[in-house]
Amino acid sequence: MLNGVLVFGLLDNISIGEKAILFFVGLVLAILVYLLTTGFERGNLKRIKDSLSQIKEGDMLKEVPEDLKGDYRQVAALMNEILFKNKKVMGNILTSSEKTKNY
Repeated sequence: MLNGVLVFGLLDNISIGEKAILFFVGLVLAILVYLLTTGFERGNLKRIKDSLSQIKEGDMLKEVPEDLKGDYRQVAALMNEILFKNKKVMGNILTSSEKTKNY
């Protein structure tokens, strides 16, 4: 509680206009931090969503970008692993189909 008393004690020595400016600066900083953090999350999700949309449309060479942060990187890596395994299965099916066709 001592810190709270110290801060309020400091605020007693400044004018109303200075308090308003401090409040405004604090509000702007809080909004900036919020926008930066949620913007990064939306950007990561958008990149994953865009890649998956292209894959859904048939672009089997597309991969989900893995240069993301945190859990998004792990999700992207898992999606790419699934895509790789699916490509491998598709290749085996095509190879088997070609072998069968030649007999």
